[in-house]
Amino acid sequence: MQKLVLPLGACLLVLIGATEASAQTEVGRYRISANLGIQTFAESSALETSAVGAVDVSYYLTSSVALGLFAQVARPKTDPTFFPLVRLDFGTETEFHQPAQRMTSYVVGLQGQLSRAVGQIEPHVIAGIGYYAFTLDPQQNRSDESRDGFSLNLGLGASYALSEAAGVRVEIRDMVFLDYDRDWFNLSDPLLAEPRFPEPGGVPPDKQSTIHNLRFSLGFTYTPGAGR
Repeated sequence: MQKLVLPLGACLLVLIGATEASAQTEVGRYRISANLGIQTFAESSALETSAVGAVDVSYYLTSSVALGLFAQVARPKTDPTFFPLVRLDFGTETEFHQPAQRMTSYVVGLQGQLSRAVGQIEPHVIAGIGYYAFTLDPQQNRSDESRDGFSLNLGLGASYALSEAAGVRVEIRDMVFLDYDRDWFNLSDPLLAEPRFPEPGGVPPDKQSTIHNLRFSLGFTYTPGAGR
């Protein structure tokens, strides 16, 4: 589905450019958006789908162009089938475990938005650059380490005006993580790993250092001072 974001965005740009606006956010206003949704991760990432929360703050340079900041937080869990089994010997008994951990994922950055209102509906395309980080489970890693890198994102969506100041918003974004390594999350101790079952879930997808992760969200927007 990641491949759909770019062509859909291009179509939306054509729509924006060809449509007359009947309602726009006033120039010089801020718009705040609080969003909840799900974050799906690339198949090769070794991460499972997670709930996500995000906040955007945009400043309108014109009625159609806005610049701003964004931040999101998710709590993904690793898929243990990507990593070797751990063997624990207890005399006459042997147990096998698939270690997994739940982490906190952060993404923050800058973004630009192009939009055009059509009645009460305002479609938009959005692009940004930022920084991502994963805070690992300190109990299982015996430390509070984090892993991080640069992030890009591209998305499209639409807002529906409930009033001059408030509205609802739906959006899909491709959150791209650069310099990513799924082995960051491998909890299998090499001394305890079971060599007979190195890939308990079958052969996993090839590693990728650049991964595309889709975020689907529904949010509430508020423009302070609108209509005054």
